[in-house]
Amino acid sequence: MRIRLVALLLLPAAVACSSSTQAPDSSKAPAITQNAQGQAITLAQARAKLARISPKKTQLWVVVHIRAHKHLLEDGTVDEARLIEGALSDADAVVRGGGDAIILINSRAEMPVYERVITAVRKRHPEFPLGISALAYGPKNLTEGFRLAKKYNAQVVWCEVVPDELIEYEEDEGKFTPAEVIPRAFALEVQNEVKPDAMHIAGVHMKYTRPLDGLSLPEAIQRALGSVDAINITGPKTGVRADTERVRIAREAAGEWPMGLASGVSAENVGAILQYIDYAIVGTSLKVPGN
Repeated sequence: MRIRLVALLLLPAAVACSSSTQAPDSSKAPAITQNAQGQAITLAQARAKLARISPKKTQLWVVVHIRAHKHLLEDGTVDEARLIEGALSDADAVVRGGGDAIILINSRAEMPVYERVITAVRKRHPEFPLGISALAYGPKNLTEGFRLAKKYNAQVVWCEVVPDELIEYEEDEGKFTPAEVIPRAFALEVQNEVKPDAMHIAGVHMKYTRPLDGLSLPEAIQRALGSVDAINITGPKTGVRADTERVRIAREAAGEWPMGLASGVSAENVGAILQYIDYAIVGTSLKVPGN
């Protein structure tokens, strides 16, 4: 799996040309201070963490998928050497190509395998900003994310949904299953106790989910502020462009709070969307088709 460097350079170039009227400048954010247990995250703390990842106005965070199920030997076991080799190749491309963070998404890998991949990437790039995503729902997604962030000095913990959001998610066979809610107080306590300087990002009305609490997108975003360091929104599904108007509405609701587009960024809409976001999490649009 090789990321096309020419495409990888597209977003940083577009950032330099984008409007500066929407997303706030994070380069002068104050230093991070630790919250008291259970206390809401402040805007200053959230923007400070974002600025420590990169001083860029809009950052490029590139996904490296850890797809163990696509790296199997004839006996059905995972070909870890090939899995790790691919992850390192992608991580190297992110660093060389001008990305601001590597986001390691665990796609169906057992946790020991995922950790061995993280270990290899961290050894290769010990200081480069790193994000952890277990790609799951519920409190374990949060606790495992922060455990790994502390162990491997990751700067970002990505959870699928924000605390207190009531949703159901689509499984592989198409049926929807209710997700266990992550309580707001629990999320703040885990972050404070395990790794308070890590940036907790999480989604509102994410792709492949259906909200069950009756809140509109703006209402859900505003309720989430203070429970996470940044809000993620997405396009309708993987590989499909996000609607610019929906991103604008989300930015209006989030105000100056850090907000990123976690799916749906492409060459076709990047110029219009960058003015509304602080970071783009990009995967599919940067990769060789079919791989």
